[in-house]
Amino acid sequence: MALVFRELQEQEFTGWDRFCLRQKNGTVFHTSTWLRHRKEGELHISACFDGLQIIGGFPWLLNRRMGLKRVVKPRLTPYYGPVWKDDLDEATLDHVISGIIDGLMNFDVFALSLLPGSEMPGLNLPVPTRRRKIRTCLKYPGTPPNYSKGLNYEIRRASLKGVAISETDDPAVIYKHTQTSFARAGRQHPFRYDEFERLFTTMIEHNLCTAFKAEHEDFGVIGTQVLLKDNYRAYNIMSGINWHHKKLNAGSLMMAHSIEWARQRDLIFDFEGSSIESVFQFFMRFGPEVVTYPYHVYVMSRRVKWLNSVAQIFGRMVY
Repeated sequence: MALVFRELQEQEFTGWDRFCLRQKNGTVFHTSTWLRHRKEGELHISACFDGLQIIGGFPWLLNRRMGLKRVVKPRLTPYYGPVWKDDLDEATLDHVISGIIDGLMNFDVFALSLLPGSEMPGLNLPVPTRRRKIRTCLKYPGTPPNYSKGLNYEIRRASLKGVAISETDDPAVIYKHTQTSFARAGRQHPFRYDEFERLFTTMIEHNLCTAFKAEHEDFGVIGTQVLLKDNYRAYNIMSGINWHHKKLNAGSLMMAHSIEWARQRDLIFDFEGSSIESVFQFFMRFGPEVVTYPYHVYVMSRRVKWLNSVAQIFGRMVY
């Protein structure tokens, strides 16, 4: 088989997105719609062709800093790595992935983060400089809700107290509430408002995003939630609750509503986990399955290895 590896032109990105969303190992996070115009770096897509047909590829962001060329993972992008055609045989898949990874070896640093259950073939990759498993949890569409008495009480109570869930496409309302929740967790919002507005609006236009608001007749909007979606999954990418009204249990009602929304569309609901244990335990109340996925950083250049060795003296690594 004569496979051809080349970088896509910008006018070909739409074709890449269509290919990507058809594959079970492709996600909304691999699309040019999600990755374009990100301040972390410039979008490139390396693709493998069999004749005129794309059978694999990797969308990556090139960051140039201090004379270094790094392939970096952008914010709020859990899955970041190669995508390949679902029905490839093992030998072809090995060839495709090897060709894609070979193209990354010339960079100073590159990062990979794979979807749970879509491990790449056993390739001769360098030893990762940093290697960790990231915890998330998945709710499968065939599993009907079976919540505890306490959680069912909270969901019913929210409805009885007048909390209603509906869709919203207002970026200002969403940003206000999610920014508050990030601040309560001691974090900055991952996007400036203008960045968020542009990205959110674009994802809505491409039917890759749905957002909900929890509203009370007396208090107005008291919570928001943003789901990214593709053909196989819905992703709980960010949410925000007005804690002055936390006793209304809008968060529980909104999460149950989102899970049911995904279930009706036969989508896996990916909670996107959380490194904050209290948030993770809140997710676990909805009965998902806990899974992990790998995040690996590969340092290729001697300069970065030297920078890391110096930085380790102070208890950290540069890359």
